[in-house]
Amino acid sequence: MVAMFLESLLFFLYLLSSGESTTNHTLVMISHRGVPLDVRHVPKMMAQAVAATDGRTRFLSEGDSRCERCLAQDGLVRDLSALGVQIVDSKCEASPRQMKDYLLKAKGMLGIEVDCEPDFDVSIAPLAGRSTVAEGQVARCTGGNPLLGTNDPGSSCQGNLEIIRFRGAQEAVRSVSRGLRNVVLAIVDSGVDVSHPDLINQFWKNPDDGSIGFNFLDDNTNVTDENGHGTHCAGIAGAQTNNSLGIAGVADVKLMILKFVGSDRTGPLSGALKALDYAVGMGAAVSSHSYGGNVPSRIFENAIRNAANAGHIVVAASGNEGMNLDETPTYPCSYSRSIPSMLCVGASSSTPTSPVSLASFSNIGSVVNIVAPGVNILSTYLSGSYAFLSGTSMATPQVAGVAAVLATLGLAGQSITDSITREGFNCITFDMRGIGRSTGSSTFTGSDEVKDVVAMANYVGVNLVPKDDTAQIILLGSSAGAAIAGSAASLVDNCVALVCIGYTFGYMARMLFGSHVSKLEKFTGPKLFIMGTEDCWTGVSQLASYVHKLGPSAEYRLIDGAGHFDLENSTERTGQIVDFASDFITKASSKH
Repeated sequence: MVAMFLESLLFFLYLLSSGESTTNHTLVMISHRGVPLDVRHVPKMMAQAVAATDGRTRFLSEGDSRCERCLAQDGLVRDLSALGVQIVDSKCEASPRQMKDYLLKAKGMLGIEVDCEPDFDVSIAPLAGRSTVAEGQVARCTGGNPLLGTNDPGSSCQGNLEIIRFRGAQEAVRSVSRGLRNVVLAIVDSGVDVSHPDLINQFWKNPDDGSIGFNFLDDNTNVTDENGHGTHCAGIAGAQTNNSLGIAGVADVKLMILKFVGSDRTGPLSGALKALDYAVGMGAAVSSHSYGGNVPSRIFENAIRNAANAGHIVVAASGNEGMNLDETPTYPCSYSRSIPSMLCVGASSSTPTSPVSLASFSNIGSVVNIVAPGVNILSTYLSGSYAFLSGTSMATPQVAGVAAVLATLGLAGQSITDSITREGFNCITFDMRGIGRSTGSSTFTGSDEVKDVVAMANYVGVNLVPKDDTAQIILLGSSAGAAIAGSAASLVDNCVALVCIGYTFGYMARMLFGSHVSKLEKFTGPKLFIMGTEDCWTGVSQLASYVHKLGPSAEYRLIDGAGHFDLENSTERTGQIVDFASDFITKASSKH
């Protein structure tokens, strides 16, 4: 009885603290010993329980009778099977409070687990800034961006992509010889400009009806954006790249558009749940969620957990209030505390020529496990236009895009998150150009700056690296010794393997970091050197001689100028960087 009272009190507090919902739905999760139960079966189960006990007929209150009539009526309960959630429609004659009381009685009688909550609204966080002269600013963005290798005129103003090492990621993807997966990224937001020329070729198509997603506000397939937020997020994540038009998107994947936010920038939690269920059920690997609220929901948290258990990655915005989420949580982002594969995204500055810093508006805290550029981000907007917007809403689809890129390489679920946020030194990685830093170093409180190349390098070792602190693999980048400075050399004694990509031990490296070079060369474990045939060596024989002196555990592979492997005296392409490094690490780990 006390438990029922507490449950009812919590429900009452929900009604007081939550925003007034645009619906009167009731959200339900019922299970027995971890096995989901259908709420429509509860009346029969209760009747059978009473009959088995004393054979008497149950007494039903008016509220109970309404609930049972509702649950018996076709079409009033919607199943979100991928999440284990059911939604009792607002057309039900029983109120959410009556349904809650009824199910609490069932909980006491049947020994089942019950979560029952009223629907409530969540909202898109107020943008931290929107340029009032966006058109003029966009007009100056011309000529593409040679640093990114893009011909999209707007990419000249996409310093955010320079910060996350966009070009290195694209090159790393192209270096993979095995077939890439076809990946779908769901944008759970306000819809999209369906005819935007920079997006129109990027949409996923439902194989059943050809739609590009679903509108959970109006229960149809019209996902037209009414406020621009969803269009902006979609462009950041996946605008068409190198089409000599507009901007470059982070990921070349298909975009599933799931609308649950309206022109007033709010939407019901039930809509967000339906969208997530659709995304998981239709095979999206990642979903981007740039919205939030301050009311916790055990049903939403468990739904995200169930999505995570299915290998789906939820990426959510931390919000723009400049708060510490450890003190003032916001949801769904704060659920990342209990869901390891979920990503809660903060915002950083976006100027590549200045030191990266946390954006003043960004919410922070230990639940924020990644940050990405979120200040003056250029992306697609309504009516085929483009706009600069600021906010964690803009940072979130960048991280979602990075996650989608990793999914194309075959990663899923926790492996993707580990690859982006890996802390500690299980896999020490550096920018392929040698200018990066270890992912073990924190940039902000509880957060690491996201860099595509770091994530791509982590791909090689993730899930292959032993998890204890003394078993590590060092993956070094190229160029002038930057990759062999600092913690890499200091931790080499605890490593199981060393992978060097590029000319890491050359003359300049010795001159600048002689002691580090010596320490790494003396490492007795397995070593793999992946080098170009013109990486300052006078010939292949000199490279072979150098590697031979490092002992029997040292191996090398040669690559040509296009990044393809060629075995000595052979013109046949036999592999590529990620394949060789991955195979080597697998072998080294199995021997450890």
